[in-house]
Amino acid sequence: IAYITMGLPIVLLLVFLARAVTLPGASEGIQAYIGTWDMNILFDRPDVWSTAVSQIFFSLGVTFGVMTAFGSHCPRKSPAVENSIIIAVSNSAFSLISGFAVFGSLGYLKYYEGADSLDDVVKSGPSLLFGAYPSVLSTLPGGIYWVRLLFLNLFLLGIDSAFALTEAVLTVVKDTVIGRRVTNKQIVFGTTSLGFLCGIVYMTDAGLIFLDTVDFYVNFIMILIGFSKSFSAGWIYGMEEQIKVLGAKPVYAYIITTFGSIMVASLAWFGIRGDTTLWGFVVFGMTYGSGIYYIYRLLQEKMMEEPEKNWTMESLRYELTLRNVDNLKDTLADFVGPIPAIWAVLIKHVIPPVLLILFFNLAHAQTNELESEFGNYNGYATWPYQIIGVAVVFLACAVVLLGVFKPQLYECLSFDAEEGEHTITYVDAERGTTYKLEPDVVNETKAVVKEEEGSGYVKLEDEKGTASKPAAATTTAPSDKTIESSGYVELKDQKAGTTTSDEQVETNDYVEIPEKGRDVSPESSDEFVKIPKNIP
Repeated sequence: IAYITMGLPIVLLLVFLARAVTLPGASEGIQAYIGTWDMNILFDRPDVWSTAVSQIFFSLGVTFGVMTAFGSHCPRKSPAVENSIIIAVSNSAFSLISGFAVFGSLGYLKYYEGADSLDDVVKSGPSLLFGAYPSVLSTLPGGIYWVRLLFLNLFLLGIDSAFALTEAVLTVVKDTVIGRRVTNKQIVFGTTSLGFLCGIVYMTDAGLIFLDTVDFYVNFIMILIGFSKSFSAGWIYGMEEQIKVLGAKPVYAYIITTFGSIMVASLAWFGIRGDTTLWGFVVFGMTYGSGIYYIYRLLQEKMMEEPEKNWTMESLRYELTLRNVDNLKDTLADFVGPIPAIWAVLIKHVIPPVLLILFFNLAHAQTNELESEFGNYNGYATWPYQIIGVAVVFLACAVVLLGVFKPQLYECLSFDAEEGEHTITYVDAERGTTYKLEPDVVNETKAVVKEEEGSGYVKLEDEKGTASKPAAATTTAPSDKTIESSGYVELKDQKAGTTTSDEQVETNDYVEIPEKGRDVSPESSDEFVKIPKNIP
């Protein structure tokens, strides 16, 4: 199905493109598309920066969990960076080609109606796609069939989006405690039913207004989620370790300095009327510089307090600014292939600050009457359009803030919420698939099968460093070749009789490996991790 719903729109787009560029007046439309540049719009309407970013987020599905869901189905070591570049370039190419098809047709419409400019025949927004473009196609020979092809194309693209969004929800829900109790069909049915109910409003006479309003306010949500994700990866990941090494003051001071200075500068840039660009940078420099000086003093004190660790200012700066994201990069590289070093810099020091500025920039956008566009978008009535849009934005903010200040509220979404304190991982070399066993199967411990290089083995890993770290471990390979490892225990895939150098006890249901090393008595069941003989 996916080959049809994704492949056919590409073919139809090429057909529309070929027809559009051969119409009278098409060159004038294409000239308006790529030949006329008005750079002043970037300064006169700064909100276009924010809406452009949110549009590419929407087009790629970056902040919807779609890419995460699809990526979770890729084999281990799949080149994530290469795949990301291919997806981004392909998406932009599709959009660029679509622009030639649309503007070529609009140039023809201007010629057909004898209008003075393109602005006289079409306005931006939903009316462009659902009004002007079908009008162009209807004037062609066999026009009704062209219109039908257009809406078939839109339907297929919509179905593709629905597939992706549903897969994102399905993947997230199945990774939770609640999701393990329901089937995929039940989750899909619930997701699509909710989507159907929410979509009914777009079928009313005011459907296009609702669509335009929601499209505007969703921009805030996508930028907010993008900031939250990048902030979590770049700043929250590894924070506990940073605090252990450096202390709490430098870590928190660095966060406050970075984002506090951006907030203060944004007030100058967007909160004061007039050209305050220079003043904003001055305020940013003073605020950021003061914070960095304070952090520098804290790091100097750290060097003097711990002379035995031979700290240098360079090593302390690295611990504060890049250590956590470098560790994250190395951890991810074990699953998604090589990641360039620049990624660590971007995910911490570039992307979160830029997205925060874009969020404030969009919030400052003004109407032609110099009123805030937030709550007054496009002059639509306050109720129901503006109220619904604003409420959705605040609801998204509330969800994020609850996760920050009350993370325990989301424990039901964590796979570990109802499980024991140990986490056991089964690494299946041949199948390369992730299996999640019920917690009571392995003494209230999570078991997961993941891909690992090798052949015919399941490697047992315990994140608490117990079962995976006996004094020594030896396994017998299928060829009777003995493999030794000091860091973990390897068990032959779905075989109960594999031997180790540690004591091992076989029962009807389990192979038991001593949890604390070779000196543990096998009769004491509390000191063993139970492993099912047959992994489902």
